[in-house]
Amino acid sequence: MTGGLLILANPLAQGEFVEVAFQTSEGSVHGTAEVLQAKLESRTGCVQPFRFVALDDQTHDELRMALQTLVERTTLGFLLAGALRFSPSRWSWPLLCQRLANIG
Repeated sequence: MTGGLLILANPLAQGEFVEVAFQTSEGSVHGTAEVLQAKLESRTGCVQPFRFVALDDQTHDELRMALQTLVERTTLGFLLAGALRFSPSRWSWPLLCQRLANIG
C-alpha cells in the first residue's frame, strides 16, 4: 500500500506534507504523507488522495497484514454469497461446503 484517501471539509494544497493516523485491525498506523490533487470536490467537502512518504517497517507490516485480512474477509464474503446464491434460508453446512468446493 502506498497511500489512501482522505475525506476532508476543505481541500489541502497539493504537495503539502501531513501526518496521517488511523486504526486498523492490526494496530495503529501513523506516518507522514504527501497530499495529492483533490478529487470530487463539493460544497460539503472533498476526497483527497495521499501517498505515504515515511512509514516505519513495523507499521508497514501491520498495515499490510490488516489489508490482507480485509481482502480475505471480503473474498470469503463474495464466495459465501455466490455459494448461497443469495438464498441464506436454503443453506446447510454440507451444501455450503460443496458449493464452495465447486467455486474454487
